[in-house]
Amino acid sequence: MSYEFTPRGEEPEPQAGGSRSGGPPRKYTAVGVLDPPVPPKKPIPPTPAIPRPVIKLVAGLIIAGLVVVLLMALWKFF
Repeated sequence: MSYEFTPRGEEPEPQAGGSRSGGPPRKYTAVGVLDPPVPPKKPIPPTPAIPRPVIKLVAGLIIAGLVVVLLMALWKFF
């Protein structure tokens, strides 16, 4: 298989830099990204777990309240 060289129509022209000194263009980085001016805040500690007896007590009170409401609703029908 033979390959043929096809020349380009136009070669890209080099462009001048955007700075006043005529140097190459620079990447702009945000100030303080890699080296912040103040130390970072301490992370918020995780919230402590709710003890199981408290959860059981709340669940029991909710169920007891539902039973009372159900009994009151049934009392009106009889």
